[in-house]
Amino acid sequence: MLDIYARRAAREGYAFADPKADYATFSAGFPFEETPDQQTTI
Repeated sequence: MLDIYARRAAREGYAFADPKADYATFSAGFPFEETPDQQTTI
């Protein structure tokens, strides 16, 4: 298990760009309103 964590820590990852504008565009076109649980999650 330590070997797995060591290999994960040694690898470089990729940071994705923040999709706030894309998400806002997508959610504006969604025809339903979110439930309170969905709003909490978002």
